[in-house]
Amino acid sequence: MPWTNFSKTLVLDSSRPLEVEIGCGKGRFLIDRAGANPGVQFVGIERASKWVRLAQDRGGRRSHENLQIVKGDAREIVSYEIPTSSVARFHIYFPDPWPKRRHRKRRLITEDFLKLLHDRLAKEGWIHFVTDFEDYYTGTRDLALKEPRLWSRVLEGGSGHLSEGREKTHYEARYLAEGRPLYYLHIEKMNKGFVR
Repeated sequence: MPWTNFSKTLVLDSSRPLEVEIGCGKGRFLIDRAGANPGVQFVGIERASKWVRLAQDRGGRRSHENLQIVKGDAREIVSYEIPTSSVARFHIYFPDPWPKRRHRKRRLITEDFLKLLHDRLAKEGWIHFVTDFEDYYTGTRDLALKEPRLWSRVLEGGSGHLSEGREKTHYEARYLAEGRPLYYLHIEKMNKGFVR
């Protein structure tokens, strides 16, 4: 797909694996991953117009035809534009933690949103989640562990979602340089017939 062909309507090829980054920001991680995996299609979802334009410009300079960046609300785009059982990996890195207790209902990761992601994940699909906010991490982990019928594995720690030598996300590089602790969570979709 030509890099310049952007709209809210995604054009997806069901014969190729699909990875989606929710909150792709400047596109640093996703653009690098798309370049390293030309056989995989990538979609970045971002709400901020300035970051969408920057990510599109960066990706356009690298001519990644397997990458689309869309502006909009992740819940709406995943609900209405991502087909059921189509996503190999969701990447969710450093979403707004809404740290005040009264604002936590605004967090992206909720029980309903995890169920939506589960529905959109392909067999053996993964959610990779990273935050620097421990409460958001434990809350997300606990939501996944609460649904053992949906998830076959919930792995904590490590940076296994990033291959050695790959770009880190903008915030990941910044926070690691600052010495902040980061919390990694990897959640695998339950397959039919899986026995614990």
